[in-house]
Amino acid sequence: MDLAASHGSIARMATEIELKFRIPRQRLAALHRAVATRSAHSLPLAAAYFDTAGEHLARARTALRLRREADAWVQTLKAEGASPLQRLEHNVAVPGAAQPALDIGRHDGSAAGAALRRVLDDAGGHQPLVERYRTTVQRTRRLLRSGGARIELALDEGAVHAGGRSLALCEIEFELLHGLPQVLLAVAGRWALRHGLLLDMRSKSELGHCLAAGLDGSPPTMAPPHATALAQSLRPVLANASQLAAGLGQPEHVLQLRLGLVQLRRMLGDGPALPLSARLAALDGPLVRADQVWRAVPGVKQVPADLLALLCQPATQQLWLDLLALTLPAVPPPG
Repeated sequence: MDLAASHGSIARMATEIELKFRIPRQRLAALHRAVATRSAHSLPLAAAYFDTAGEHLARARTALRLRREADAWVQTLKAEGASPLQRLEHNVAVPGAAQPALDIGRHDGSAAGAALRRVLDDAGGHQPLVERYRTTVQRTRRLLRSGGARIELALDEGAVHAGGRSLALCEIEFELLHGLPQVLLAVAGRWALRHGLLLDMRSKSELGHCLAAGLDGSPPTMAPPHATALAQSLRPVLANASQLAAGLGQPEHVLQLRLGLVQLRRMLGDGPALPLSARLAALDGPLVRADQVWRAVPGVKQVPADLLALLCQPATQQLWLDLLALTLPAVPPPG
């Protein structure tokens, strides 16, 4: 079997619609049994990620990699999409057994390739791209069908490596191959509830960038001051919540999370989304108290236990998925 083709890696252009969750270690064994059914496939992945010396791609939330997928090489470019659920993606299969040379021209003619060219032009052009970090992963893949949709489950166990440091990876991705994004959210929500999964907006490239830069985690994502779309306001909320739920961060993450939640409530208004707005409001008090406790002890990096519990509880995780659902276009009525 051509594993690159079976994985969709030779598709020339795509908009990736995907959700990723971090797996608590105590839940891994049960989740592994659920994914590794008789129809599942397992394959090793080894990737090298590239950026400029000034980390222009990382700052633009763009990732460029060469990945060996079993016996095939694939060059992949990913860039930020229109919503937190979406990423521009362009994959090119590269023949040969040895690691090929990187060639950004392989992505010309794609939306992701145009985004990459803009990043490099803004950086002054002709910026050399160098390897920044690597990932080694054992992936277990399973196809799932639900509500007319086809969804790929990809359970990844491995590590990110940079400059003699390593960071363990233990995560599962739900990627929509065909069908409605609403079905993807519903399926992911059921699996998250059953297995205690934690929504994680931090990509492998973001984790690798932080490791290579010697950072403990991603810096706070600022709430946009003049957001006009729900997806625009939701992105920093999920980014800061993901960082804090991983047990990393600083009080500024809490502040930006609170500002983002206030902005979301203002955008939701008093209409049909009022119950959702009330669930957002219920988070504010605990967040304020956690922020006050944290700031009262300068120099402490550990996320307060009550804040960690709040962000990891199933109700909060479901709230993030319900907010993501609001960023999707309405489903047309049947017929």
